[in-house]
Amino acid sequence: MVGLRYFFVLSLLVAANSSCVRSKASNAVHDPNAMRHMSADEIAIYNQTFTGFFDSLLLRNRFSGGILIAKNGVILYEQYQGYADKGRTDSIDAATPFHVASTSKTFTSTAILQLVDAGKINLDDSIQVYFPQFPYRGITIRHLLSHSTGLPNYAYLFPKYKWNARRTATNADVLQLFYTHRPALDFATGTRFKYCNTNFVLLALVVEKASSQFFPDYVREHIFDKADMTDSYVLNETNVDRYLPSWNGGGREYEFNYMDALYGDK
Repeated sequence: MVGLRYFFVLSLLVAANSSCVRSKASNAVHDPNAMRHMSADEIAIYNQTFTGFFDSLLLRNRFSGGILIAKNGVILYEQYQGYADKGRTDSIDAATPFHVASTSKTFTSTAILQLVDAGKINLDDSIQVYFPQFPYRGITIRHLLSHSTGLPNYAYLFPKYKWNARRTATNADVLQLFYTHRPALDFATGTRFKYCNTNFVLLALVVEKASSQFFPDYVREHIFDKADMTDSYVLNETNVDRYLPSWNGGGREYEFNYMDALYGDK
């Protein structure tokens, strides 16, 4: 998933959708999610602190990227530096999309819980409700969300089963790996926690089944558009040409990997 300028607006959406509580002592309406107003002096102190910290730590040391810090709906620090291309012609700015990796799991969880609220998903549904041929019994949506399924990480399964690395893998390919090879679980479902990207790739497929929408389209319509995240999109096999590469500290580009178009987990 790419783009995160307005990530924290999600908290505002939650607040806006929460019901107001009427005080018993008066007729005034009290919003328990209302954010505290910050004074101009408090904002100035934050800005001065962040400016001193980031200017000395990052901006003078070849940092390339964007930094935005917000609190209570107020942007306290915002700075962009560097270039989005190797030719150093496209300067990074507020509209530059970045690959935000596993931060994207928050959006997948939000999509699932939206569909729970809509009555289209139950957290205790078995995966077989959506994929009847899934070969592991007793795994629920709740297990996927809490990383307690015991399913092995697909990143190890593709090489193990000799996947052609010249072919970009899809979420359906991950599901097919489990249909075809039935690898052993790492542990009995529900007995442990183990962070695993496989869980969220499958959750994205559940979103598609429950909503009858392509996951990237669902996230755009029900999350990005509502949060005015106009520069954000879900990277997938249909838009790899939009992929913005990242570089390591030595300036070497990370090449696009055949698993990079999988979505839900990143």
